[in-house]
Amino acid sequence: MPDEIDYNPELIDYMGHGHLRFILPYKKSMTELTLRSNFSAKNMVELSYSYPALWSEDIFLYIKAFSGYGESLIDYDNSINKIGLGFSITR
Repeated sequence: MPDEIDYNPELIDYMGHGHLRFILPYKKSMTELTLRSNFSAKNMVELSYSYPALWSEDIFLYIKAFSGYGESLIDYDNSINKIGLGFSITR
């Protein structure tokens, strides 16, 4: 069997082993908070909010704020702060 190749040896150092997610549905809106810490300075906080669009109950207006490490696998080792706006067809 060939030797295993580890392409991202530091991935766990940045992504940790798990996360906490808090979801608060209220009437038609939904707020979600996700926290991840690997017990070092490489933490992550994500907050999202969705609400049905005025013209359709099946499409949701969506806003998301992210701060920390591990927002994507490409930039897992870079600290990122971003805000996103958009639509979603499911929560």
